[in-house]
Amino acid sequence: MNHPVPINNHLNSRNSFMFLFIFIHLLHVQIASSSSIHSNLPHMVKIPSGEFVQGYTNTPIPANLSNAAELFPNGDYDEQPYHTSRIQKSFYVSAFEVTNLEFEQFQPEHYSYRNTLNFSKNDDDAVLFVSWYDAVNYCKWLTKTYGEKNGMKYRLLTETEWEWSARANTTTLFWTGNTIPNEMHNHNDCNNGMPHPGEITPTKVGRFQPNPFGLYDTLGNVEEWVDDWYNMYEADGSSSRKSQQQLKVTRGGSHGTELYYLRSANRQAAVPTEKNWFIGFRIAADKIIEQTNIHEIDHYKNNDTSSMIVVVEEEERVTLHANELRMKDKVSSSWPSYNKHNGNMNDMKVPILKPYVNIPMPAGNSRLPFIKHNHDPTITACKMYDRATKQVIDRGLIASWFSTNCGEAGRCAGIAYSQLLPNANKWTIAKKDLNLADRTQCCPAYFYDRDTYRLYQFSAACAAGDWSGFYSDLAGLLRYSDDCGETWSDVQIIWPKHGVEHQIVVTIIKSHFTNQLLIPVDHWGIPPYVELGDQTLVQHNDYINMSSLFNSKQWYRSPSKSGTKGYNNTGGHHSSIVELKNQSYLTVGRGHPQTCTLFSKDGCMPISISNDGAFNWIGPNPSPFPAIHGGQREVMIRLGSIDQPIMLCSFANSGMKVPCGDDDNDTAAMTTSMEITGLFCSISLTEGDSWEYTRSITTDLTAKGHSVSGFDGAKFKMSYNSSEPNGYMDATIDDDGYIHLITSMNHYQFNLEYMMMLPNCNPTL
Repeated sequence: MNHPVPINNHLNSRNSFMFLFIFIHLLHVQIASSSSIHSNLPHMVKIPSGEFVQGYTNTPIPANLSNAAELFPNGDYDEQPYHTSRIQKSFYVSAFEVTNLEFEQFQPEHYSYRNTLNFSKNDDDAVLFVSWYDAVNYCKWLTKTYGEKNGMKYRLLTETEWEWSARANTTTLFWTGNTIPNEMHNHNDCNNGMPHPGEITPTKVGRFQPNPFGLYDTLGNVEEWVDDWYNMYEADGSSSRKSQQQLKVTRGGSHGTELYYLRSANRQAAVPTEKNWFIGFRIAADKIIEQTNIHEIDHYKNNDTSSMIVVVEEEERVTLHANELRMKDKVSSSWPSYNKHNGNMNDMKVPILKPYVNIPMPAGNSRLPFIKHNHDPTITACKMYDRATKQVIDRGLIASWFSTNCGEAGRCAGIAYSQLLPNANKWTIAKKDLNLADRTQCCPAYFYDRDTYRLYQFSAACAAGDWSGFYSDLAGLLRYSDDCGETWSDVQIIWPKHGVEHQIVVTIIKSHFTNQLLIPVDHWGIPPYVELGDQTLVQHNDYINMSSLFNSKQWYRSPSKSGTKGYNNTGGHHSSIVELKNQSYLTVGRGHPQTCTLFSKDGCMPISISNDGAFNWIGPNPSPFPAIHGGQREVMIRLGSIDQPIMLCSFANSGMKVPCGDDDNDTAAMTTSMEITGLFCSISLTEGDSWEYTRSITTDLTAKGHSVSGFDGAKFKMSYNSSEPNGYMDATIDDDGYIHLITSMNHYQFNLEYMMMLPNCNPTL
């Protein structure tokens, strides 16, 4: 079978170009009979019926395919159990992945996506930056435009059909055997698939040999959307196609994946609204009618869009009535008042520090998300509104991390969660929360709306497997829950353009004055921003209702300053943000080793102020807190409503002097001090102008010290002046005035009164 031939790129008229391509393409494509197919239709080949073993079949995977930490020599967990599948009737599949030229008959405006990130530039390149809905609607358009009069219906393949077609009656890891000759696949190990500046990654269809069924590019090139919802194989080998699933299956691997992901059994998944640089599709039909009129191209030539069907609209979302939710006089006004307690104390002015709680992981070291380490935690106290009883129900705490058993340089990171239910003294064993197969997921961040009792989870996902490509490959995701994480809405992409500003920082806030939702996002110091270093930007949304959060066009950042590159940034990395009483914003962030001397002035974390709604920033200036490194992240939150104090928690990597008192007089002269190391928190009663109270967060008040598991499983000695030395963290406060501080492994509970009590200078050993 001949491949589509290259076309001259210098033709003046695009319409002429398309006409010429169609004509030449038809002359060079071998078809099943002497009759020519319709010029506007993808070339289809017949796939026979048959029976095969689907999934991973315990065939040993060569070491060269599974030598990376995230790749498993016995296949991925979602490829099992293997099972016998039957294709009862023959069907037809497009020999090639759908091309730009073919897809743009249906959606001419897609032309603007060509060459985005240096991908899919030419007419005969596989189409990219198409969602699952785009692929489905293309099939509907083909059916309506060309198929209905002949009784033809175009569709996506099922997952089972795809694997049968790709295997082509073979039983090995690939249809080529248990290895793939280099000349038979489109796959790029360089930079983990992400292009270097100026590099073009070709995705032209049909450059390599077809498989025995006559299908091209089943080994890489682009991942292909199929019809199925993603789920684990059941015990009987079936795969769920339930509509409540959130992800759609993709198959085949791409130009940007390791050879491991090109195996016939390998499964990937993605949010159906996602448009990116590595997913395209091919189509199927149960029957085809060969067309003889190859000159019927008026629609193509004139860019006629009159026959286009309406694109599937996003499912309407129902928001609970405001009169049911805005119960300010009953609940929202009960922001921490520091005069309630869940236990036997009725006066929260008593300093309270509860023993730390380790958040348990499942036994063993199984696959995602059960782990070498949890990272980037988020936590919130949460209540739900029961519409049946019209009661507000306390659901305790929920926490989430991205979790990995391969470090951070692999495509095996996903999101895990745990709960601390009311009156419980143990967190639930961590479970999978959101898991896109063969994708890297990170940056979970909760926003709990106390007015509507709705919990939002923001996160990010990408296909790159290491940090060299990670920063330029993130897409922003969002879903919500009305029952504190028991059930979730479908996950949606809110920032569809993959980019550097989609790595979310956990301190999401809603303005007390403007109702805006503000999300700090990391801005990595890459060209052309290298001189800026690693910074933080702020995503804004005019939070009118829930639908605005899911509308990508409602999100915006500050414009670039005149004469500068990039957006206006906070001057610090991983920056936390709080709103001040004067309607300004305060951020504190860590520097990056590359920019430490510039932004971590005097060895301190940088601090900045914005007086115009978190767009432009004054600073950075030195904060009173020591600089921290890449394995650490600070957190800064408001302890309740706008009139409550601000708390910042961070790390002291060497002895930091703090005021202390004694057993008889905890308000001793401020000149008396002690040194602390590790995790500490500070309280500001003056809107960040000064930090009046600082102390180590430890529960070993006997000063005897004991070993505690910390970041990445590392042990540390806990004592009256020594605490957790490493990790990322987040904090929240509940309606009873408890402050909850969470790290990658541990949960600390205390109250404001504990923070404002000076530590003992001379504890009894």
